[in-house]
Amino acid sequence: MDAIVSEYVADFEEFKTLIGNASAIVAGSSALAGYLIQEGIAPGFSPTDIDIFIPSGVYGVDSRDVQNLVDIFAESGFTESDKFTREGYDKIGQIDTIISMVNGYMEIQIIVVNCGNIIEYIKRNFDISVCISWWDYKTNRFETMAPEFTRLKQMYTVAIPHGVDKRDERIQKYIKRGFTLVEPPCPIKRKRDARQELSSDAFVGVIASDIIQMEDIPLTTFLNASEYNIVLKAGEKFYAFDRRFLTNYMMKKKTYINDAVGSVYETPLNQCIKLIGLKKIKYADYSIYELIPQRSEAIYNGVKSLFSINCYSVGDFLQQSCTV
Repeated sequence: MDAIVSEYVADFEEFKTLIGNASAIVAGSSALAGYLIQEGIAPGFSPTDIDIFIPSGVYGVDSRDVQNLVDIFAESGFTESDKFTREGYDKIGQIDTIISMVNGYMEIQIIVVNCGNIIEYIKRNFDISVCISWWDYKTNRFETMAPEFTRLKQMYTVAIPHGVDKRDERIQKYIKRGFTLVEPPCPIKRKRDARQELSSDAFVGVIASDIIQMEDIPLTTFLNASEYNIVLKAGEKFYAFDRRFLTNYMMKKKTYINDAVGSVYETPLNQCIKLIGLKKIKYADYSIYELIPQRSEAIYNGVKSLFSINCYSVGDFLQQSCTV
């Protein structure tokens, strides 16, 4: 960080102290460049601005901490500007104060935010994953929200606080800097299934049926294509689904059974499971879901087949007494 800051102020240690006094973080493109350099990766661009976020929280923020940061940049030739506000960035939300300073082509933004945890704030409000990078003054190290993606110079969309057009402009800017846009990672509950065991000989020749696309595909090919891809095992057969499509479909196929059972949710194969099972389909902790028949229940217009569901990572599935 001292190499980056030296372009803006003369005394890094004083800058570090002032950041600490304000409980602030440096985030955005300068932190992203710093993180990549720290990891031995060429950023592909040279940052020309520093964004400093200061939490005001429930107790407010000491105005002297903000003024001290303004003063240290003013001593290095920066002057205040209204550019930052004029571009509409103050519509991100929860922002109390914005001070923009310029010195030639270099810019400083000091943003006071009405929140208690500034890192959680940027995770919720920044629009591109790689930009959710920050400098920790306590350790003098850079951190990033999705290191496994950022180190590959891959980015995904997170939020759209400025609107889709503004976000898309920023995406194009980072594509020109050598970053690749990928789909957002699937959420996890505890631990992401790495699916490394898909190379097991046990899966050779195993086929999953995609009843939406009306095709059969090797199970390993399908699961390796995306962590959103999952398989349902019903009896001895495997069925291929995108977990997003499947959960959306099942939410629309909700049926109330009775007071004892409550509501159930139906797959395209007419198996009904409870909400607790449906929720697990959303998470990348699991890749293979085995449907276990329980019983049939009569309702006002027919009969519903009730199933329980066993959820497995690929490794756990191989260790179970399941037939592959």
